[in-house]
Amino acid sequence: MNSLCEVKRRMTHSKFLLIYPLILYVAAFTLWLIDNNFCEQLRAIRSHLPFPLSGLFQFHAWWHVFTALASQSQAAFNLHLRSSFLKQDFDLKGGPVPFIRVQQHGHQNGDTFSSRSKNGKKTY
Repeated sequence: MNSLCEVKRRMTHSKFLLIYPLILYVAAFTLWLIDNNFCEQLRAIRSHLPFPLSGLFQFHAWWHVFTALASQSQAAFNLHLRSSFLKQDFDLKGGPVPFIRVQQHGHQNGDTFSSRSKNGKKTY
């Protein structure tokens, strides 16, 4: 049975891993819309800025960055859900690019594609 602190920790990670990619997807979509609707104005702004700063107004490029981060975060959320369902220990790592590190307890019977949860049941 999980302690109350462990349950709270998992719930906090769940909320973060659910909300964070949604925020990134909304931000990416907003930048994409701005880029589509104000392309000429953004080009004019970029033409007056020096090289490193002009990249900040490449909103289509930022769309790619934010959707990539959101997709990685969504994959981490899915792994978090699976690990929680299987009652596997895991650590949430990273900052803007979160990832889950599942604690492996070793493989038995030469089974390289399965692991065993705390209750000893084989999971795939």
